[in-house]
Amino acid sequence: MSFRPLPVMTVCAVISLAILVMLGNWQWQRYQEKQANAAAVIEWVAFDGDRVVGGPFYVSTILNGQSAWRVVLAVDAGADIVLISEVLFYGIEPPDLASPNEALISHDEGVFATPTGPNRFTPAPNGNRLFSYDVRAIADQLDAEAADRLSEEVYEPRELAIFDETGGGDLIPNPWADPVLADPLPPARHLGYALTWWGMGIALLVMYLVFHINAGRLRFGTQG
Repeated sequence: MSFRPLPVMTVCAVISLAILVMLGNWQWQRYQEKQANAAAVIEWVAFDGDRVVGGPFYVSTILNGQSAWRVVLAVDAGADIVLISEVLFYGIEPPDLASPNEALISHDEGVFATPTGPNRFTPAPNGNRLFSYDVRAIADQLDAEAADRLSEEVYEPRELAIFDETGGGDLIPNPWADPVLADPLPPARHLGYALTWWGMGIALLVMYLVFHINAGRLRFGTQG
């Protein structure tokens, strides 16, 4: 076999193929995650807090394509200080809420979960405004005793109250308590996307080889 690859085309093809394979692998991973979430049985647990010891903190998020703020409170639950979000406020700016003084917090149904923290692209907190559910950043704004007892897990009630500038208060299922609600795209769509990206990678490889064959740069067999 004789093979004389074109340098620029080869570099571009290798980079493009790597990107297509990574995109396919990512969609395959999402497919597997959603399959597991769909099959999981959520075990709802009750929560009883003695009193609010910190907050409100505002955590920026996106829900249903709209900018929103999760209103987070630090609640003394006895053994631990637990963060809990009961309210979601739609709007570019967070609401101006007074600190709930010694309020009691209780829910019959919810789950304890470990939130996704900041990454390298997440802006730094601005006071009580946070751009990810950053437990450590919230701990820095609590007194030392509460910070030492702050749990890494947060409590997600089964339902959230929704508000905007005009009011509200309706309850909706909490998408952070049920992963299926957080991203309604069905698992089969991710499988289709994975096959599409991988298929494009195969097509690119075939076109690359055919071009080199037609250009006389790739020949099979023994040359005489």
